[in-house]
Amino acid sequence: MYKLKNITMYKSLWIFLCVCILQGYTISTVAQGVKSKAAIAEKKSVTSTETLNPNTTAPVNTSSSTETLAINNYLTDEQAHLLSTYLDTSSNTQLLFSLMQAIADSQKEVRDAALEAIRKILADNPSWANSNSLTLIPELFSKKGKELELTSIFQLLNTFLQANTEVSKEILELAFAIIKSNTTVDHPASQSIAILFRNLATISPDLVKDIIVMAQADADDRNRDEQVRVEILRILNSIADIENVKSDLSNMDKLFSIVLQDAQDTSTYVTNEVVSVLTTINKTNPEYVQKAFLAILRSTKSDDYGTRSSGLSTLRFFLRAEPTYAEQVFQVAITAMKDKQPLVRWNALAALATVVKSDPKYTQGALEVTLKAANEADTSVSTMALRLLTVLIKLDDHYPAQTLDTATQATESKSPEIIIEALKLVATIADSDANCAPTAFEVGNKAIQQPNEQVRWNGLLVLLSVVKVANTAYAQKVFDIAVKATTDKFEFIRQDALAVIQTIVENNPQYATKVMPIAVKLTQDEQDNVRIAAISVLESSLKVNPQLIESTYKTAVTIVKDKSTEVRRQVWDLLETILKTDAKYVQQKEFRSMIREASLDADATIRKITHDLLVTYLLKE
Repeated sequence: MYKLKNITMYKSLWIFLCVCILQGYTISTVAQGVKSKAAIAEKKSVTSTETLNPNTTAPVNTSSSTETLAINNYLTDEQAHLLSTYLDTSSNTQLLFSLMQAIADSQKEVRDAALEAIRKILADNPSWANSNSLTLIPELFSKKGKELELTSIFQLLNTFLQANTEVSKEILELAFAIIKSNTTVDHPASQSIAILFRNLATISPDLVKDIIVMAQADADDRNRDEQVRVEILRILNSIADIENVKSDLSNMDKLFSIVLQDAQDTSTYVTNEVVSVLTTINKTNPEYVQKAFLAILRSTKSDDYGTRSSGLSTLRFFLRAEPTYAEQVFQVAITAMKDKQPLVRWNALAALATVVKSDPKYTQGALEVTLKAANEADTSVSTMALRLLTVLIKLDDHYPAQTLDTATQATESKSPEIIIEALKLVATIADSDANCAPTAFEVGNKAIQQPNEQVRWNGLLVLLSVVKVANTAYAQKVFDIAVKATTDKFEFIRQDALAVIQTIVENNPQYATKVMPIAVKLTQDEQDNVRIAAISVLESSLKVNPQLIESTYKTAVTIVKDKSTEVRRQVWDLLETILKTDAKYVQQKEFRSMIREASLDADATIRKITHDLLVTYLLKE
């Protein structure tokens, strides 16, 4: 809840930063960025950020000479063979274009050969790396799309840049356009992108300003693409330590402000990159980071609670980049826990979590204030404190017992959110300290009887933790509760009730015969995940009691054609266990029929399982 609030409140922090660390410099506004782009668009550019295919037929001005380049001077015999299907030596224009086409080949060897040839040719003929030549790159990109290895494209752009820096502006625009038009889970070309932009920023301070304008536009975009923002932060990381950035305070201020603005992003992928940039800046310009850190510390004392809250949130990123800030952040967070505003206290708890992760010596101090916060009236602060306690109790063997009373008390809350987090904490406590099992059992048993299905579910998971650490004392009690829970209307309770039963069976073989009718019945459940859990119980029961093999086999025969692929896989795992227990079942007529049909199954995993069974058992006959 408060993470979302943080996003809307960061602007007050940026105002403060402008006064404290930016020394009068103003950050380019979105309007200025738009104006800059508009000015660029008025030129005869190679592309725009809106499209990668200009549909241009402009010729490539490769040379004023009519002589065709001797390509053999630039290729080895092996490279010539690799590029033979592409090479067109009818003219210099066609030669360059054919080599650029090879950049989009699916084979890395072909792409590398083409890049090497282009690099050598442009080194001797730098004028060929011109605006007209660049227009061919987006055409190649738009035609090949996802098949194109992006790394080669950015290496090609870097080759053009090294040959002719006069087209650096066009290269910058084109590179940004490609990044924005090819967003994936993770760019395979991140390293080549970083190298290209680092070279661009090294060439000219003006290009640094252009990069910052584009990065600022992304930071201001509420509908941002996650991967684009990640890639832009990686670009900023690649240029943060070069002279054209470090020596220009205005550039550094703007870059730093963008990074702090992106720190408010809800994506972990984005914020991880924020930490990377801060770490780079701290290594190359620690005085600058120290100055900014002190400004953020001061902001936590602001009269505006939004600024105080944002300041605490931002301190976490400084600490992740520079662990020596732990003491200062810890003291600020402890003080902030007394703040009247829940939002500030929530962020103080988040800051404490970061402090403890950075330096465990602060765990005891963090535990004390977090225990108090766990039973706060404010739901968000209480749930945050309970989550933090779940982490803290794993750091010291004495903490689970110290935390149990607080966790138990929180399960009495009127808020379902608090109860659920408290139950998760109780389960973790039971996992960590078997002496806490009696209290945990009482808590779990009470929760499993509540009307709220999420509360019942988490109560069942508490009982699972109890039976794992105190099997002898609680197996029968938990078993009876779990059997009843297999009829619950909530599918995940039925599923995990079977998981509890399976755990009990694996540690207490005498329960195997008791669970058979329950598991068999649930193999017909309407939910796939419940049927899978039921089959797992059958398999565990068979392993601890081989005498159940006949009834288990008969059940497997009836469910082997289940409509769910995942369920069928589980059935074949069960059949494999049956054969390992007694190989004679391979001689059953039904089994031979099943294995024939399964060998034609649409699922490759099932086909492999049946093939392996065929080789292991049937072919040995």
